[in-house]
Amino acid sequence: MLKYGENKKNKKVKKQTFYIAVAVISMFLGLWYSPSSFENDNYNILETSMLTIFDSVAQSMDGIRQANGPKFVDLEILKVNLNKVSDPSPELNYYEYNATVFIKNNGRDIKNSKVLLDSDSDKGFKFVENDGESFSLISDEVLVYKDYSVLFDGKYNEGSINFSIDIIDDNYTENNTENNNYSVDVFEDNAKIENLYVAEINSKGDFVMDFSVKDYSFAEIEYEVWFSDRLSFKSDDLIYMETAYKNRIYEYDSIPYSTNIAKTGNWRSVGVKDKQGLILAVYDNPFESEKEYFVYIKMLNKTNGYSKTSDILYFSPSEKIKKSEFAEMFVDAEDLELALNTQMHYTDIPEDAEYVRALATIYNMGLTNLDSLYYFPDQNMSREDALKTLLDYYDVDLINAKSFIDRFKDIKRDDDLYPYVQSLQTNYKAANLADYFNPKAAATKDYLKYLLNEYGTSN
Repeated sequence: MLKYGENKKNKKVKKQTFYIAVAVISMFLGLWYSPSSFENDNYNILETSMLTIFDSVAQSMDGIRQANGPKFVDLEILKVNLNKVSDPSPELNYYEYNATVFIKNNGRDIKNSKVLLDSDSDKGFKFVENDGESFSLISDEVLVYKDYSVLFDGKYNEGSINFSIDIIDDNYTENNTENNNYSVDVFEDNAKIENLYVAEINSKGDFVMDFSVKDYSFAEIEYEVWFSDRLSFKSDDLIYMETAYKNRIYEYDSIPYSTNIAKTGNWRSVGVKDKQGLILAVYDNPFESEKEYFVYIKMLNKTNGYSKTSDILYFSPSEKIKKSEFAEMFVDAEDLELALNTQMHYTDIPEDAEYVRALATIYNMGLTNLDSLYYFPDQNMSREDALKTLLDYYDVDLINAKSFIDRFKDIKRDDDLYPYVQSLQTNYKAANLADYFNPKAAATKDYLKYLLNEYGTSN
């Protein structure tokens, strides 16, 4: 049932449509019965009359469409795409993006108005101008507005940029503002929590992590520790690290944080016992377990919702290497030509051993103990012997750098190992090692890979 006003309006629209139709039909009938209208003298008058009629028809049709269309303005941000322009720099510690904003008019036509596009970045607002110095957009049309510059704080890895649009014009009323806002999530790599490392392992199987955070914030901070037992990564991503506890060396790796790597884990949050130094409790001591563990921490700024992450620590079972395995790994890593003559003076090396040619290769180079009749192939290679063998092969300068601060607490200056371990310090290759060297401890595959990567000819 129509109300009185609606019925009256419909009659008016029908009447306008009828008059327009009559005018158009009359014009063409007149042309049909009056061929002289196309004579030169009458052509200009005809052309002007036709343009006037068509313009009047267009205006009338537009009036009909507006009469039947929406009564209010309804601007909507359909979506926003971000294209990164630059990373943070010492001069400007912000990520900068160019935003492409898709704006739709769900309401009545807008002509020669002022529309304000804003964001919560520090770049500020902008008036959207697509019609000279004003904004115009007919109903149901979409405007693609490009190159709106926005910023994201470079101290953080993750957060969101919120956009809003508003019409600033007393001639238009917008009764739906819920779709005037749009939020875009930002994820950036390169950890903002730096130097995450294991500072201590306690008797309960917990381990204490410490870290450094630049750009300290006075906002309310919440820490989260995230833990996974799987992750996809490349071996080239691994950075070897050590910590010492009760005269024992514990090894682990650091993986540079990236969203592509992180999304491959099955992350879950675990308890934080102490916010000064994060203490993470796991079901197994990661250094004793046969499982793999991946851990990173996140610091959430509860004021703005931004967060920063650390790199990912990777704990895996340590694999000790025997002296026979050391020979094979070393020859393979350096791509050395295997010796054909396997004659050696050692009495404990089977002639048909798989490693005999690799061992003969380093034997002929003088890299094994030639003063003994025994090589002891099944014994573990010590950390000390592995370091000495590699540095002798690479002919590293072993100047007794006593002017440098002693790097390892368990190596004395009169020890024959001292110049070898100090060379790690003077060549900037000891930053990730523990304060104790523990020379007699068994070398592991990860330790050997670290030395080969640091000194290898491929580098």
